[in-house]
Amino acid sequence: MAGFLILASTHSDDIEFAGFIGFANAMEVRQVATATDLRSAVYASPEAVVFWDAQGLAMLAPVLKEVIQPSRVFAITSDAINLHPEVLATGCFGHHLYRRYENPAPVLYARLAHAVLGLDRRGRARGAQEANVTSRVFGLQGYFPEGADFQSLSLKRSGHKRAAVEAIQNVFVKQKVNSRIAALAAQAADELMMNAIFDAPVLPSGVHLRKSTPRDLDFELVGAEVVDIQVASNGEYAGLCVTDHFGSLKKETLLRFLAQDFHNSAYDPVRSTVQSGAGAGLGLHGIHQAGLSLLFASNPGERTEVMIFFSMLASYKDFRSGFRFLSVLTS
Repeated sequence: MAGFLILASTHSDDIEFAGFIGFANAMEVRQVATATDLRSAVYASPEAVVFWDAQGLAMLAPVLKEVIQPSRVFAITSDAINLHPEVLATGCFGHHLYRRYENPAPVLYARLAHAVLGLDRRGRARGAQEANVTSRVFGLQGYFPEGADFQSLSLKRSGHKRAAVEAIQNVFVKQKVNSRIAALAAQAADELMMNAIFDAPVLPSGVHLRKSTPRDLDFELVGAEVVDIQVASNGEYAGLCVTDHFGSLKKETLLRFLAQDFHNSAYDPVRSTVQSGAGAGLGLHGIHQAGLSLLFASNPGERTEVMIFFSMLASYKDFRSGFRFLSVLTS
């Protein structure tokens, strides 16, 4: 048995979905709907993952907060999490899934659950000496099936960012990604590289090295400042990973991001991307609002990986209604 999955939901779609996740990971699935049963299930298997209907069984939030690390809890809603401030306020989950289970979501979510099983009880990625476990969390390879295509590059000058963005967009276009979606993914890559170059670098004291550096300055990225980029696809969905080597990401920052208005009708992230060009700054909230899924994996003081995922659909409309998640694999 590779693990244990607790389904805190009575929603029929969630039940079918949990069955697939359990089968894919050789995990025993136990369904609960009461605080007593949830507490018993977690005490029996403290390293379980929990998929929780945060709308239908909202009353379970206090128990989740009491008995299990947020990094092991997937909150499920039928719409954007920011529309449920009472759920956000609980702080009892580390992942959010839209209730959209059409392919290829089940395959990707099964791999995400597998990655969570690679965390220790504090919710952090286990040490490098357990490379087989840590590999569940870091790198795009763990989130794609065998046979997927991977391409990598390293950014060693800040001034090369624009060329890297264009190269990423070209890769996605060659892989038959819808041109509008490819432009959106490239703009997201631009934003993530900006964060890795200017926001991530910190001294051991916590002082930021590049916060006041002009964003258009061209300078060499040396040592830990080198930014690694990876692109992957398998014909059904694609991914992008931007890695910094500082591990300065703070969970509070992501919680503030979660609270943003993802459904501000006055904001069109794709139009902004196309009209403004590279460097416009989509922002983390804009990346997610635009329909891209985000995964944050971090070992504090060592490295942070920010990954985006999206379906390789011919129609932009279908892409907007496809799978979407936000996941945090960090302490």
